[in-house]
Amino acid sequence: MSRVRTTADTAPAVSAGFRVDSATRPAATPMAQLLQAQATAREAGRARRRSERRAASRDEARAHPVSPSPARADDSTPALHGGAAWEEVNSVSAAGQETGETGAARGVTAGQSADGCGVLVKRQDGRLRLRDGIQPMSGLRSVSLCERVPLGEAVGIRAVAGETTGFAGLVRCGSVWACPVCAARVRAERAAVLERYALAWLREGRGLYLVTLTVPHWKHVRLADYADEKGRPVKGQLSKLMDAWRGIGQGAWWVGRAVIRDGAPAAWSPAWEGDDAVRPRVLEDGRAVVWRKGFLDRHEVAGTTRTVEITDGANGWHSHLHALVWTEGAATREGADRIQAELSARWAKRCKTVGLPTPDPARGCRVDPATRDEAGQKALARYVAKVQERRADGTETARALASEVARGDVKVARGEKGRTPFELAELAVAGDDAARLRWLEYERATHGRRCLTWSHGLQERLAELAGEEPDERTDEELAEELAEAEARQANLAVARRPFREAVVQRRGGRADLALAGYVGGLPAVESLLSRWGLVSGVDFWRLDPLGPGLPTTGEQVARARQAREERAARLQAADDAVTSRTPRQWARVQEQRQEQQGTQRWHQANRARALEAGKAAAAAEGQAEDQAERERLAAGEEFRARLREVKARKAVG
Repeated sequence: MSRVRTTADTAPAVSAGFRVDSATRPAATPMAQLLQAQATAREAGRARRRSERRAASRDEARAHPVSPSPARADDSTPALHGGAAWEEVNSVSAAGQETGETGAARGVTAGQSADGCGVLVKRQDGRLRLRDGIQPMSGLRSVSLCERVPLGEAVGIRAVAGETTGFAGLVRCGSVWACPVCAARVRAERAAVLERYALAWLREGRGLYLVTLTVPHWKHVRLADYADEKGRPVKGQLSKLMDAWRGIGQGAWWVGRAVIRDGAPAAWSPAWEGDDAVRPRVLEDGRAVVWRKGFLDRHEVAGTTRTVEITDGANGWHSHLHALVWTEGAATREGADRIQAELSARWAKRCKTVGLPTPDPARGCRVDPATRDEAGQKALARYVAKVQERRADGTETARALASEVARGDVKVARGEKGRTPFELAELAVAGDDAARLRWLEYERATHGRRCLTWSHGLQERLAELAGEEPDERTDEELAEELAEAEARQANLAVARRPFREAVVQRRGGRADLALAGYVGGLPAVESLLSRWGLVSGVDFWRLDPLGPGLPTTGEQVARARQAREERAARLQAADDAVTSRTPRQWARVQEQRQEQQGTQRWHQANRARALEAGKAAAAAEGQAEDQAERERLAAGEEFRARLREVKARKAVG
């Protein structure tokens, strides 16, 4: 479709991020030259003012950064409080001009609402701009294409002043490790679900312990798996850490074992009742035997939940685990000390087994009880939601879990303890080659791994206790649904090609649209798109908020729902297969399979022997025929020799 642009539309507004064909650009007019001169003057003034602001507030900006992204030097990729997006908002929306008596009376500045949402907008803006910097250098194709490729012929935008701007109809990666935008959505939802489960569990009088497992670390230790000089695969730090954790929940130490007497399980009798280290266990045949308690029985553990945290500091990669231990009894400080004593020894042994450095018993494992009081809520927020912020004096703060899990992805630098992965990505985006290589190694190490895992059957039990359905959505499905929910009832559509050329190709374009939509609503987004050279009614158009919306939104939701139902059906089939047979039946099936395999091997051996016998018989028969042929030829030759001799005698006589 051809586009018609006027001089006033194209000359002052098009920046380096959006190209216009020179063949379609009209000739310069005096008015266009005047507009161009005004734009140049405004640009020079903005550059001068930016320099003055940076020189005046450099120390303050370092102490209180407002965005994870580095400072921008050109106006085509504006920072949060400067540049094309913010100026466009101020020129078309009263929301961006709420200052003076009205704003002062409410304590509100431009771009910030009274409920404190301005902080969330800064975080969202920083994540969007950080993702724009990560995508060109990422080694993961899914992350490189996240929210860059439209699914249909148009992209839906929901722009309402004071609310989060949403985009519909885009491909999303769902990575909780390498994508700051998808990680924010998925981790916040997971933390909210976990919070509801924890509160319901504690409300029933049960216990919850917070466990941190760590190992010594130093420079030159690789995080991802690699191959040595001979090409043999070698596990990295993260894989070994996962192996150590899996080893904790296996074996007799965890589940217990039967007490053996005279080569057989000891039968339960009243004489064992005084021993707290054992309990009766009924076998399938109805016999009660003596069972030596494992960790689960000793502490009445119902299950565990595990998450992983990775930092990078002066001593190299630091991978460590945070786990929740759900117990039937109430959590106490004494119980935490007992669990810590047992887990410390077990963790040190497992680390040594998988090839990790042996942790210090006093520092390798830490266990704290979680309670329903404020202290317990703060501890749960720190360990699970992983929300830590610093005040101006450098002290950490952790607010109540209910208000913090919505932004569970927010992490800040922790000084000597190292940098978080996204802080490492900021350095890489800023041009640090060493940080870029570390980031790529981090991507390889975490790709395909789950951040949050549950022990078997625990999530279903907690969901039933909280009155919910178990959340079986994958990270990709959850990111897709949450993103589409943000763009519910889209009120603006942008055609596929203009969106990719004018928005995606412009670094910070999606962040600019999101910021403009929050502050100025739909008019600000339309004005910003027009400044970028798009034509209203051709490249973008308004949608009826009460209408059906874009077809791609409904299709994506339907496909995600279908995929989720298919996955639930597969899991249910697997569960039914496991519970439909007893261990004895499973053993009988294995025996039958072995018998069938033995019979097949016997038949194969017989066929091989018969084949060899046939070959030998055929070879013997061939040899006999050859011998007979040789004898026949020899007899013929002898007959002809005698005939010649007789003829010679007759000729002489």
